[in-house]
Amino acid sequence: METMNEPHRMLRVRAAALAAVLLLATGAAPAGAQDSLSIAPGRSCPACRVTLTPTLALGADAGVHGPTTESRVARDSRGRYFVAPTYTPGSIAMYGPDGRFRGVFGTEGGGPGEFRGIQNLVMGPGDSLWVVSGGGRITVVDPEQRIVRSITADEGAMGILPRSDGSVAVMNMVGGGGPVLDAAGAEVGRLELSTPPTDDNPTTGQSGVVALPDGRLVALHATRYRLDVLDTDGTRLRTIDRRAFWFPSLELASEQEAMRHIQEARTTAMTFGAAPTATGEVWVLAQRVNMTSVRDLFQAFESGAMTQEPVLDMNELLDAVLELVDVDAGQVVATGGSTSRLLTGFLDGEHVVGVRELEDGIIVLDLWRMGVRGR
Repeated sequence: METMNEPHRMLRVRAAALAAVLLLATGAAPAGAQDSLSIAPGRSCPACRVTLTPTLALGADAGVHGPTTESRVARDSRGRYFVAPTYTPGSIAMYGPDGRFRGVFGTEGGGPGEFRGIQNLVMGPGDSLWVVSGGGRITVVDPEQRIVRSITADEGAMGILPRSDGSVAVMNMVGGGGPVLDAAGAEVGRLELSTPPTDDNPTTGQSGVVALPDGRLVALHATRYRLDVLDTDGTRLRTIDRRAFWFPSLELASEQEAMRHIQEARTTAMTFGAAPTATGEVWVLAQRVNMTSVRDLFQAFESGAMTQEPVLDMNELLDAVLELVDVDAGQVVATGGSTSRLLTGFLDGEHVVGVRELEDGIIVLDLWRMGVRGR
């Protein structure tokens, strides 16, 4: 078990690769002034703070079917939790409402009932489980874990939004944007985004899409703190950028400016997840990059104090922050919820999921209930 944990436990990346990530957005075209809104520093409710309350832990009793640091979680109306990927490739673990391990289904492969490289789990209409796996494959599983159908989206498919008519809106991690596919997998529309890919910047990094109570969509950019508000047909209505003294935009004019950004130890933000509330606001999970760590490692390497290329521990590099955003007013209502644990995403509009490593090397997924104090 220990050797299986090692590739995931540290989540290490080369500093050079991080620099490339920080430069992803440099070539992106900015949104037009007429439909772009920059959120001012501060909060619309100065006394409000995001709070997190522990509710449940998943994975301590699952053995080789336990979660990894990359796992996603979905919950059905019965209160059951589904977790993937696990340490057994191709498997999806099931937990009861009490958090106890109940079983597993799926194996590694490309055939019926098989999954290769699970990327995401999303609960759809009627407790259908939508599984996004490698190659842009989207598989629909019924509440009894039987395969209903599979369709193929773009290879970079990541965030999906299943709809009641069987269609699904797809956001791609690579190439930007994404199609709207009908139940048979045919493209019937496409999401209109403020930063489409260009020859200079083919990777715009969209990571997800969620639906507001009125049917509008909110698309999330992974390489910057930007939200696109879309109409029900995918037409872009407005773009919201989060700009503040501690949350600057990642739209840097040049590589030199990016390096100066690193050297001055400013904070860079990237959005990793979103979830709507019943009142039409949106929870946004952002990761703040600890630029001081990046700067210190680069300086040590350049001075000769380090003989090997710097390596960064992602758990130390990223600081998770939760914000409640009013997309209609273009304001941040509350900020907080920072934790030393790397938050991986939203279970729903009430809970967020994080990662914890026990002393014996076992990964546990913690569920927190989100709230706002002082509102």
